[in-house]
Amino acid sequence: MRFLAQEAPRGRGFAEMPGEPAPQSLFEARQGPQAVMTRRIGLDQQAEAALGRLRLSRLMAAIQEMATLSRWAPPEARAEAQGAAKFVLRPLGLDKIV
Repeated sequence: MRFLAQEAPRGRGFAEMPGEPAPQSLFEARQGPQAVMTRRIGLDQQAEAALGRLRLSRLMAAIQEMATLSRWAPPEARAEAQGAAKFVLRPLGLDKIV
């Protein structure tokens, strides 16, 4: 029985096409392509959430740096900070606010 759990049947027609995910467990193999795609969608959503958190942390760091430098820094340093903030905010589409 342990052998069956380790050797999930692969390629029952639905996972043989290029780009299609293969089943990762015996359960997924028995359920068919729907279970495999559900797992793949779940992983995609987790990746998007992680990317969103990264973008938010970049944005918050740039705003905090701008706020700090705008209060205490000389004008040259402020211009440099604005350039750095635009560099960080540009990929997010928010460089127009600086």
